[in-house]
Amino acid sequence: MKRRTPAIALPLDQRPTFGLLLAVLAFAAVPLLAPLPPWVPASALGLLALRALALWRHRPMPPGWLLALAGLAGGVLVFAQFHSLNGREAGISLLLLGSALKAYEVRTRRDLIVLIYLGYLLSLSHFLFNQSIPWVLYALLLLTTLTALLARLHAGPQPPSWFVLSRNGVFRLLAAAPLMLLLFALFPRIEGPLWGRPAQDRTAVTGLANDLAPGSIARLVQSQAVAFRATFNASPPPPEQRYWRVHVMNHFDGRRWSVSPTLTGPGRLRPEGAPLRYSLLLQASGQRWIPALDMPDSLPPQTRLGNGHTLSTAHPIERTRKFDMSAISRYVLAPSLSPTVRRADLQLPAGSAPRARALAQQWRQEDSAPQAIVDRALRYIHDQPFYYTLQPPPLHGDVTDAFLFGTRRGFCEHYASAFTVLMRAAGIPARVVTGYAGGEWNPVLHYLLVRQSDAHAWVEVWLAKRGWVRIDPTSAIAADRVQQGVATGTAQAFASGSGASGALQRWIGSLSMSLDSVQYFWDSWIVAFGPQQQRAFLHRLGLQADWFHLGLYMTAGTGLLALLWLGAGLLRRHRPRTDAPTRLYRRHLRRLARLGLRPADGEGALDFAERVAHRQPREADHARRIAALYAEARYAGGDKPQRERRLRLLAEALDNHSSKK
Repeated sequence: MKRRTPAIALPLDQRPTFGLLLAVLAFAAVPLLAPLPPWVPASALGLLALRALALWRHRPMPPGWLLALAGLAGGVLVFAQFHSLNGREAGISLLLLGSALKAYEVRTRRDLIVLIYLGYLLSLSHFLFNQSIPWVLYALLLLTTLTALLARLHAGPQPPSWFVLSRNGVFRLLAAAPLMLLLFALFPRIEGPLWGRPAQDRTAVTGLANDLAPGSIARLVQSQAVAFRATFNASPPPPEQRYWRVHVMNHFDGRRWSVSPTLTGPGRLRPEGAPLRYSLLLQASGQRWIPALDMPDSLPPQTRLGNGHTLSTAHPIERTRKFDMSAISRYVLAPSLSPTVRRADLQLPAGSAPRARALAQQWRQEDSAPQAIVDRALRYIHDQPFYYTLQPPPLHGDVTDAFLFGTRRGFCEHYASAFTVLMRAAGIPARVVTGYAGGEWNPVLHYLLVRQSDAHAWVEVWLAKRGWVRIDPTSAIAADRVQQGVATGTAQAFASGSGASGALQRWIGSLSMSLDSVQYFWDSWIVAFGPQQQRAFLHRLGLQADWFHLGLYMTAGTGLLALLWLGAGLLRRHRPRTDAPTRLYRRHLRRLARLGLRPADGEGALDFAERVAHRQPREADHARRIAALYAEARYAGGDKPQRERRLRLLAEALDNHSSKK
């Protein structure tokens, strides 16, 4: 029977390198547990763990046909998961499983080098999912370790210490920084998602949904994740005007609001004031909508206006993107309504909310003016015992009547939904708007930070000659009936402290804003550096931004860097090189220098050793042995194995003495 290939075909000095490489591959696979199906990284980690165990216990490797069968099975499972072998998730899954299986084929130094290159690809693959600063630092640590391992394999029988190898790995990465910056600034960028196709199914979708039911926003506002950041060309709008519209919903089924499929178009907008220009740095959400400050006045490239004057993109937003926008605070939206739109914005399900309908009809009989009915409804919310809370009791039966006349406890979606029903029952066209309200001002870089916890719902009513008018019914709740919960704003929470505790909270708040400023700078100038930002950057430098000129600039820049590297290499070649025995002997001299002992000019190693023995008797034997080994390693003849043996003896003598110390 044919025996299986033994586990250890590598030289003994390369086994620690292989073991450390397996650990680096495992650390590169762990972050992929989140974006990939869990079975893919878990399988790879299991294979790497078994390979490390076999390396430790000197176990034989499985035969080649079994490895081929495992690779084929992995490909079939990946295809079954993604229905394709192309694309981001499928491609990285194949890379991860293939790297783990490749570890079972390592027989020579060349195989180790190939596995290191696979580790480079694996470490960089996570950037297709995450470009945050913590991951960049994590990836740099992996890349530095891989570079040190690669240098270790090329260092020969007497490699430098791991500290020196790691330091050299950092220097090599820094040496590649000019080329990296050149390609970052000049490599042509394209619009749309990676791979030229929509995002795949496992892409996380965050933020506001395009429908609204009791509890929808209350669940979302418990997240402190950043939704977007906004910078303004002039002074920011006052807090009462910081409403960012996302979805406009006009269809109600008795419980849930949604966008009517029969209505499209933004509605005619008549500006009555100067626009406010601002830039929006939108975090990846997996959705198409763009929060727009009321009321959007311009269309960024690759966007469109939808129902209710909302903004969206052609493709889901899979990475942080920057949009240059403008808004107007004084306007008339839809000065007139068509009969079709009016009917849709007065629609109520048959038999729904009978008590709310009766109350609205009573208000209308007492005063039929639409503005009077709006004011009456706001007073009703203010005067009656309504409470604003994140933990409202469940609503049974008709949700509108149960809220208005029963629980009277709810979050913004409860008030917006009930208010809209009251308006429609009184004959006033109304609709629900969801988006974000408020935000936290960053005094460091002067931008507005809006989190998912700022999600909000409000109402728009249509009034003659005024068009759609924003009404926020939650603002009518008496202040003493707003119950504090997890959605309490960060800034307010920090500002509310007093004494030492308050000072600590304010310091934490200031630190949080400073860290967010760093993240904002990173997102704005690195992650969101897309085609528009590239064109603007090149135009500021007086350069053309078409693909022909970009190729020309990259060729010229790469050629210039190559000449600089070539010149630096020639200068290094003309410098006298220090031989290996002298490099080791200088380690010995540096240690003695810390004891105040240095060789005089022209003093040989043996003479210096005798002077050390006289000055420091405890160092006598070691100094004489190092001097003798150094003289033999540097000046004695012999073939290559003999020279390597003498060099190894010198290195061992230095290491043994250091360990004793």
